[in-house]
Amino acid sequence: KSSGSQPIQVARSCEGGVVAALFAEQGAEGADSILEGGFLKAFSEYPATADILTGLGTDFRIFETYIKVHGGCRGNHASIDIVQELATSNAIKPESIASIMIRVDSVTYAAEIHAPANGNEAQFSVAFAVAAALVNGDASIFQYTDANVADGRIRGMMARIHVEVDKELDKGYPDKRASSAEIVLMDGRRYNGYIPNAKGEPECPLSAAEIEDKFLMLTKYILPEGGERVRDQVMGLETLKDLSVLTASLKACN
Repeated sequence: KSSGSQPIQVARSCEGGVVAALFAEQGAEGADSILEGGFLKAFSEYPATADILTGLGTDFRIFETYIKVHGGCRGNHASIDIVQELATSNAIKPESIASIMIRVDSVTYAAEIHAPANGNEAQFSVAFAVAAALVNGDASIFQYTDANVADGRIRGMMARIHVEVDKELDKGYPDKRASSAEIVLMDGRRYNGYIPNAKGEPECPLSAAEIEDKFLMLTKYILPEGGERVRDQVMGLETLKDLSVLTASLKACN
């Protein structure tokens, strides 16, 4: 079960990094070996510290993180991507699908809730995520609701989806969170596909346009002009004479 505080955990860690940088700029000092002598040892008995400063100031770790295109558990995203790719490239309509076989690694399968009772449990359901993407067009955070879990169209699609473990995929974990899928149509045609990592991983980065699309999807009912004004101001941040222009645009719609 997902904690209600889970979505803000990553944001708080980013906040901590920004606050630390601001303190350092003002001359605040910390322990010389806080990373290798403290933080790393809290997570490992034998942390690799030899190259901890390699690339400091030139290589930025933010480029090694991922951006979630879909809502729900990250482990489910490769399955969503490969099914969407097969459906789009072969012009497959949801009503023409007889069955879908999805194969995932053992870790993803261990967290899988195949028959979720509510929107919260649906976050951990491969079948729900794939069904929502096929029926409603996406698997965004807005799809994981009690109403959608009870939706007959989504339930009907979920009944056609089978999820199982592929031990071969375990060999690449955790560097890869792969998934394979086979879609069988009512007329007997079969379409197979495999993806080593979900879109948004460093190995499969999103384009600038895809990141913009996600931002607009998340803000279309919150920010003035559906977030387009904020997007344009951020993309031209260096040309703004005063940041108050941007902060004023961040005021949520009534």
